[in-house]
Amino acid sequence: MAKAATASATEIAEQRFQREVLERFGVPPVGIVPDTVAEGLQQESAEKDDGGANIPGIYNPSGGWKCMRNAYYAFYRYNPDAPGDGNGVMRLGTLEELEIERLLKIKYGRFIKNDFPVLVLVLEGKEPDTYEIELPSEDPDFRPEGWFYKGKRILLMVRGYTDYYLAGYNGRVRVMWENKSAARVGGKKSASDHHAHQLSLYWKASKAEAGRMVYSSRNDLLDMVEIELDTSELEALFLESVQYFVEFHDFVVSKTLPPDEPKMPEWECRYCPFVKQCKKDGGKPRV
Repeated sequence: MAKAATASATEIAEQRFQREVLERFGVPPVGIVPDTVAEGLQQESAEKDDGGANIPGIYNPSGGWKCMRNAYYAFYRYNPDAPGDGNGVMRLGTLEELEIERLLKIKYGRFIKNDFPVLVLVLEGKEPDTYEIELPSEDPDFRPEGWFYKGKRILLMVRGYTDYYLAGYNGRVRVMWENKSAARVGGKKSASDHHAHQLSLYWKASKAEAGRMVYSSRNDLLDMVEIELDTSELEALFLESVQYFVEFHDFVVSKTLPPDEPKMPEWECRYCPFVKQCKKDGGKPRV
């Protein structure tokens, strides 16, 4: 009996790319998978049971504004030092998320919704080493054209879904929240830097009027605090976030290990699951 043929890493990448675009936009892409997608794959990752490797050029807002070496190890599926919760940040479970949504509805009414689709496109600029930013979620008629948008090549896309937002009567987003849990939230008066950067992507892509962090205690969900960020601050954070992904993308497609430069040096290395690998690669984790 002839042995069944197995899909190559490139074929798996193409199938996944087609599926991702179809799920996100409702229509199949026109054209082929960019070379960087195929080049960026690792055969061993593509054969994993979880469906394959990550795709260079498609990034999640929650994956930004951290040590790029950490992000690089995670992107290329390096084995962590020990199983855990990623960067040591506890995600709220489904029941807790529903409870936060319920509390927000009590405070703001029934127009609290979640899972707003966020998409930020970074396009090739007119001049070398430049780029342009597009927010196609503003365009209800947006359709992908392979790896191009409005005739310009897409360098990368940042996409995902938000936590909670307050919708107005006209469907516009009035307030965008990003929710995080903490051991204690009492007395917290400012948003953590990496959380604020993530919120800025959601705020900008949704054209929300306001952006707020909501921190809830893991021990007492009623212990919750909201922190609103100034729109000028959110705008600056958004541009910093896009620049971060542009720089990270260069490391990904060139398969060049980024420097070990934590964005939060006072604690980030302590919770990094790749400390041993970082040391092996010549890094000096702050632990």
